[in-house]
Amino acid sequence: MLENPCSGFGKFIKESREFKGQSKEMLAHQLGVSCQMVERLEMDLLHPSNSLIKKLSNVLHVEERELFNLIWCETPLALTQ
Repeated sequence: MLENPCSGFGKFIKESREFKGQSKEMLAHQLGVSCQMVERLEMDLLHPSNSLIKKLSNVLHVEERELFNLIWCETPLALTQ
């Protein structure tokens, strides 16, 4: 896990999930994690490991590097279809 990640990553995960019309349960299943873990990610209580960032990238169709940058409060992402 990263040491001092920024807040807001969870909001991005939630908005991306909702944009794709997915429930928390659906995202959890696709990531191979519990629904509770998705909830914690979305509330900024847990930040993803590098391996989870890779899975999120595949599921949400966002470049892995962009997700990593978002965690460190760099350039914000615009949701695209």
